[in-house]
Amino acid sequence: TEESENTKKALLNILDDVEEAKNKIEDEKSKTLSIITNLDDGLLVFDEEISKKNSKLILVNPRINILFNIEDKKLLGKSFEELGQVAQLKPLVELIAGAKSKNNNNISRLELNITENLIVEISVIAILRNNNKISSLIIIHDVSREKEIEKIKSEFVSTAAHQLRTPLSAIKWTLQMIINGDLGYLSPEQKTFLMQGYQSNERMINLINDLLNVARIEEGRFGYQFSSIQLEDLIQNIIQDFTHKIEDKKINFIYNK
Repeated sequence: TEESENTKKALLNILDDVEEAKNKIEDEKSKTLSIITNLDDGLLVFDEEISKKNSKLILVNPRINILFNIEDKKLLGKSFEELGQVAQLKPLVELIAGAKSKNNNNISRLELNITENLIVEISVIAILRNNNKISSLIIIHDVSREKEIEKIKSEFVSTAAHQLRTPLSAIKWTLQMIINGDLGYLSPEQKTFLMQGYQSNERMINLINDLLNVARIEEGRFGYQFSSIQLEDLIQNIIQDFTHKIEDKKINFIYNK
């Protein structure tokens, strides 16, 4: 009958729509897996929070094989605790477990030395659905190149600062001798100009020392040393720095102590 034919066509259209939707879903799934597979970061995806004993590893991308020298297929289905029994992943699991005990929120920027020349940065992210944590994602990012660049930069700053400090110290010693009159009499005006040069040189030396402190901070060898100063001396030095600009702009500047 005509009614049954219409029903049949409607069912066929529904099936076509379902098949089309299914193909779209499969296509999106394939694209997502392709992106994950080709990511430069290592990924470990669990079906539940890693703190739960029944959580299982459901997805590992090939980058994990390269970073940890291990076959990803052997890891699938294991819980977070069971991964700690795998020799290559034991340091990773212990590091994350230690951070989780101190902070139950998302963990980021944990550093792990896998080998002497391989350093990774680890982040643990909770995957949410309707504000509920449904799974966990561990991202492992290779920062070896960044660390090497930081090391080279720190070494360059330290070397350059040491090289600059030597001639500046010699200039300071020479100016001090002249100002003290060891090389002959100076008029008040000459002494004033030399004192300005001496103070500028002293500030350059302080700047070099700050650069060396930056290098020490990056190497973890720096400790703060606080000292008291005369506020009036600090203000006087700042005013001295801007004396020429004040004169050039013909500003009537008055400092009242």
